[in-house]
Amino acid sequence: MNKDKIVRISVVSIFVILYFMTSIVSTIHVIDFFKLTNPDWLAISLAIAFEIGAMASLAAIIILDKTSRGLVWFLFILLTCMQMMGNA
Repeated sequence: MNKDKIVRISVVSIFVILYFMTSIVSTIHVIDFFKLTNPDWLAISLAIAFEIGAMASLAAIIILDKTSRGLVWFLFILLTCMQMMGNA
């Protein structure tokens, strides 16, 4: 394996690890937020769904061509705002 490939894999791995670590913390905070008005099982389900939705939106923004990104950006911003409320 050459040096450039090792560096690329390392950088991508660091970003993926960082995303998952912050996602776990965010999920815990959002669960507490959703528990204010929902039963525990529903709060956990909603928090996980929001995190998966944000992850899928981010992946779609990277994969899709520029003409198809409008709705995905809207969903990503909406999910991020909800997560920010839960993390406050």
